[in-house]
Amino acid sequence: MVFQAARHNKELIEKGKLKLILRSVDELTPALGLFDKIYSMNAVQFWRDPAAVFRRLRTLLKPGGIILTAYTPRHAGAKDEDAVKKGRQIEAHLREAGFGEVRTQTRMMKPVAVAMLASLR
Repeated sequence: MVFQAARHNKELIEKGKLKLILRSVDELTPALGLFDKIYSMNAVQFWRDPAAVFRRLRTLLKPGGIILTAYTPRHAGAKDEDAVKKGRQIEAHLREAGFGEVRTQTRMMKPVAVAMLASLR
C-alpha cells in the first residue's frame, strides 16, 4: 500500500508536502516528527488494546491533527451489521483514548465500509 500511495502521490512527496511512513505503532516515536494526519485501514481488529494504541497515536499528532481509521469486514459471511458494530467499537476506543471529536461515516457498498475521523479538538 505504501508503494501504491507513493506512486499516486509522487508530486506531493517531491514537493515535501507528504511523507509516508510504514512502521509498527510500537516503532513510532516523536523523534520521527509529529503528524498532521494518521491513517489506518483494517488494522484496528489486530490490536490487542485498541484504546491504548489510539492513546499512543494521539501523542504523535500535531495540535489540530486528525486520525482516520476505516474498517471493512473481510471474513466469510460478513454482513453490513458487522461493519456497523465494529465501527461503534472503534468509535468508543477513540473516545476512551481522549479524542474529543469523533465522527463516523458508513458507506453502503459491497462490502460495507465504516470510517472514523477523530480530532484532538
